[in-house]
Amino acid sequence: MKKRLLPFSILPILIISLSFFSACKSDPVKQKPAKNKADSLAIADTLPKPSMRFGINENDFNQIEAVVNGGEVFSDLMLRYNIPWDQILAVVDSARSSFDLRKIKRGNGYSLYTYEKDSIETAAFFVYQIDPITFLRISLKDSTTASLVQLPVETKVKTGSLTIKSSLYEAFQDSELPVVLALKLADIYAWTLDFYRLNKQDKFDFIYEEQYAEGKAIGVGKVLASIYVGGGDTLDAFRYYHSELETDQFFNAKGENLQKSMLKTPVKFGRISSRYSMRRFHPVQKRYKAHLGTDYAASYGTPIFAVGNGTVVDAKYSKYNGNYVKIKHNSTYTSQYLHMSKFAKGMQKGKRVTQGEIIGYVGATGLATGPHVCFRLWKYGKQVDHLREKFSPADPLPTKDFPEFKTQVESYRKQLSGIQYNPA
Repeated sequence: MKKRLLPFSILPILIISLSFFSACKSDPVKQKPAKNKADSLAIADTLPKPSMRFGINENDFNQIEAVVNGGEVFSDLMLRYNIPWDQILAVVDSARSSFDLRKIKRGNGYSLYTYEKDSIETAAFFVYQIDPITFLRISLKDSTTASLVQLPVETKVKTGSLTIKSSLYEAFQDSELPVVLALKLADIYAWTLDFYRLNKQDKFDFIYEEQYAEGKAIGVGKVLASIYVGGGDTLDAFRYYHSELETDQFFNAKGENLQKSMLKTPVKFGRISSRYSMRRFHPVQKRYKAHLGTDYAASYGTPIFAVGNGTVVDAKYSKYNGNYVKIKHNSTYTSQYLHMSKFAKGMQKGKRVTQGEIIGYVGATGLATGPHVCFRLWKYGKQVDHLREKFSPADPLPTKDFPEFKTQVESYRKQLSGIQYNPA
């Protein structure tokens, strides 16, 4: 009887054992990795994806962001986060070839990346923003190293349009367009358009580049094309590569170079306060006398530009002229700039200057009642009214470049024709 019951008494033990073995086999902790590719991908999707910036996986670190305060130096920032002096000195030494850490600026941002080590939060990276796209990355981990990192820049082509109410600069201020475009347009039309004679309802349409980093606008690139309409004139300007001069220049639709041998004015965005005249009432001497120049009123410190290439023949002070610079351009023209507050660095007799180079800054030295520059021009040794002079143009577009240039102009015209009217 006992022998007959033995198999039945063992059966429950076998069932329990098999159940335990089956449970262990199905335990997810002890389970082998899934061989199914779809299952592997599903598991990978649950893991955090790397968030790379400056070559740092930000998922691996805690991040502190701040800006440099007034009066702070680099060591202040380091000591604030308990970084020892010996490491600070090592950082300064390693960064020397990339960036001078004595030149950190108030308001510039920085980030500190930290991680947990032995239950203590330890600094791993320090990143300082030099400009909108350039950063200094300092590694504070096993070894102290420093290197420059630049964000990728995306360039978008945009169009703009505005109408003058008082001045070009104020029109930009009243619009949502970048104000720096006013300076770029002034540079383009510096030889062909007198910005002190703009009238209400004069209009500018233009195509320009705007640059972005990490989705944020960081600045304006090149102006590609522009059309000015005002006073019965239409002045078009198209950027194109001059193959013989090996540089970009602006041409009208006929291929004529907009650049001239002389600039129209020696300052930007001032106003004419007194014109060339044979009989003007002098505000200081209180008598009528000839005024053989043009006065441009502008605020103290406004840069003054050389209107053409040439050699400085005088850079000194005199009782009536104040601080002044005189430039001989060629056998035909000589120009003079009076009442400067100070000279540009290195400005002295014998120095070669180029068109558009800063030679000094607006002031009221000498016989002057307020900040301005008195601009004078000699032609063959005789003073003339520079606003009446017709200066020779620079080299035109080479004939071989014209077919491709014409195609480019048509493309720009199509873009400009699609601009929606946007009064300032």
